[in-house]
Amino acid sequence: MKTFSTYKNTKLITHANHCIQVIHSHLGLPLKD
Repeated sequence: MKTFSTYKNTKLITHANHCIQVIHSHLGLPLKD
């Protein structure tokens, strides 16, 4: 189940990055890579 755990963590990180992008776009800030 280690693979599934890693997959879940990746999904959480991706979701967090998406939230940051949405917040930045709402604030009109440039996105960082």
